[in-house]
Amino acid sequence: MLLYSTSSIYGIDVYTFTSSYGFPFQLTVEPHLQYDKYNISLINLMGRSKHLFDKEIKKVICDILYKHLKITSRILYFEIDITKKSEMIKLVKFYRWSTKFTDINFDVEIIKTARTKYAEVTIQPK
Repeated sequence: MLLYSTSSIYGIDVYTFTSSYGFPFQLTVEPHLQYDKYNISLINLMGRSKHLFDKEIKKVICDILYKHLKITSRILYFEIDITKKSEMIKLVKFYRWSTKFTDINFDVEIIKTARTKYAEVTIQPK
């Protein structure tokens, strides 16, 4: 599994790791401005719009989120645009992964607008 480092910058938890392809990433967990939730963001530090995912990235992200939930008991939140079929497949894969954990609640709400469709995903400990 990939190694990652943890830091906190101005109240934002930052997890930094490098993919097996050599691309640096940061996973941030920051307070949401309007709700009592914490927003999750994955940032490719090379500035590419598409992430080059591999199985190791998925494992390290899952490990980070699971440990973060266990330590902080926060409600985590992210949005994903599922207008494209490829993004919907990512959401389905994430949901399949989530069913392995009996001690965590996952809630997915699908929002449709005139031009886009996106999912709001909430993750919290039971």
